[in-house]
Amino acid sequence: MAAALVAARRARRQGVRGSRVWTSARDGEARSVLQAELRKAEARQAELLKDYNNGEPEKQGGEARNYQKYLDRVSEMKAEIARNESDIAGIRREIGRLPPSTNP
Repeated sequence: MAAALVAARRARRQGVRGSRVWTSARDGEARSVLQAELRKAEARQAELLKDYNNGEPEKQGGEARNYQKYLDRVSEMKAEIARNESDIAGIRREIGRLPPSTNP
């Protein structure tokens, strides 16, 4: 991958933007960035689901006395889980739009 990036930078300096080397290096870099984002989002999702505890997270501080606070926090957690699922789906769509990797 490093050799491809060096070749891509060289091609870019020479003004060959549409070259195969440049586009494959750009796509490879985009793929690696998206895959890192996907791993981070999936780890965050696992953490959120663990804390959510099937809709019954542990009560914190004053939530034992104020049930509405607890319900508000559970609702926020549920919304955050849904947003994160949407982010994961979007990242997977973006990865799917990239041309297949030429590296084994």
